[in-house]
Amino acid sequence: MNLSRILLLVVFISTLISCKNAFDKVVFTDANIEKYTQNNEYTVIVYVDSTGGCRPCAFQHLNLWKAYQKSLNKYNTGILLVINYSDEQLVIEILKSIGVFHFVFDKTGKFKIMNYEIFQTASDGIFVIDRNKNVIFTGSPIINEEKWNAYRKIIEK
Repeated sequence: MNLSRILLLVVFISTLISCKNAFDKVVFTDANIEKYTQNNEYTVIVYVDSTGGCRPCAFQHLNLWKAYQKSLNKYNTGILLVINYSDEQLVIEILKSIGVFHFVFDKTGKFKIMNYEIFQTASDGIFVIDRNKNVIFTGSPIINEEKWNAYRKIIEK
């Protein structure tokens, strides 16, 4: 009797842990987003918006993505910027100065609204999806070596 309760408790805790790691699928609000992600086994979606204040500052971290781009290509992982800015010309100028990234504009913020639950987990606006639109990783996989290794383990399976 005691053993069965312990077993039941273990199963319950395992279910909770597995459910916590099971994320929803991404809802695409733009055909260009879906079109780009179909070419990759995985896609890192980086959502950049103007709520942070300094517009050019929000793009400064993109140089770090450039440094990891070759490694990401090795794992058939693309990078897609979903940008919520009204000043398209400023964004295009900033992206030209950094280098080429695939990007789409989301001026209405619809992408973030439609994927609200994912953004609750990916508070930095960065997450990785697979070819089937499943979110497999939330947060930036390149902020430190530990995150990078965790990301690599997921995609190497």
